[in-house]
Amino acid sequence: MTSIKKDHQKQLSVDADIKAVIDTAFFIRYKYRINHIYRRTKMSSEHNTDENISWGIHKSYKKLYDALWDKVPAMGEIKGNNNKKLEKFRRASNVIYDIFNNGLMNRARELRVLKLKVDDLSLPNSYCEPNWDYNEEIVWEAFRPIIIEAVTEQLRRTK
Repeated sequence: MTSIKKDHQKQLSVDADIKAVIDTAFFIRYKYRINHIYRRTKMSSEHNTDENISWGIHKSYKKLYDALWDKVPAMGEIKGNNNKKLEKFRRASNVIYDIFNNGLMNRARELRVLKLKVDDLSLPNSYCEPNWDYNEEIVWEAFRPIIIEAVTEQLRRTK
């Protein structure tokens, strides 16, 4: 009877050790997630909001954006080697629309066109409310070079 009792105590000790390891891993994982959210919300609450940015496009660049968008076909990709930057502009514009209209639910895999990661944005989730002002500034900083490159490409094409 004593050997069964000792085996049972050893099993309880092993079970307690396993539970401690699982609890530690669980804690570390969620501590990282909570710290990441805290950093993002702290950063976004201290961030200066720019009233001139709307849906990731600065108002001073709106005419350039519209002029480029007029060159984009209604459907499908832009063909040709002379329009690579315009195609990148089209893809980035579609991603930006999805960020602000759908919370990046449809085009998350295409976010790399802006050289951003999902964790760079403050999107709707079960942990926190999104900070759209913060998102507008982050997206604008990533999108501005794309607009400039596309405009430069189109100007070179017309010469």
